[in-house]
Amino acid sequence: MGTVVPHILLVDDEPDLRDLLRMFLLLELHPGGVRITEAQTGEDALTACTHDHVDVIVLDLHLRRRITGFDVLRGLRRQPADHPFVVAWSADSAALAQAAALGADRTVEKGTDMVVLSEAIRGCLAAAN
Repeated sequence: MGTVVPHILLVDDEPDLRDLLRMFLLLELHPGGVRITEAQTGEDALTACTHDHVDVIVLDLHLRRRITGFDVLRGLRRQPADHPFVVAWSADSAALAQAAALGADRTVEKGTDMVVLSEAIRGCLAAAN
């Protein structure tokens, strides 16, 4: 039987930022292997989590559509216990505090070293196993 590769969902409405994150994480997490998918909207993120097993979500809190990152976080927490770990991502420290209160497993401030984000994801993946 093959090794199960962790699945990370990147949720951000900025395509260039998603591309940068995907490339960085593929390089950073490559030795263990990782599957990365992307969602541009909160709706797409919730659908992806319903139809596929996701281990970790990197979630932009300030999505500019009808469903925000906060709404995604609330929706995930209403699901059964097998919901993914969430790394909330924002440039707004008050938003990060609100995300933590809503149940985000880790929070990372946008603009910090990308290694901090990678470490948060690694911590979530370790906790999932």
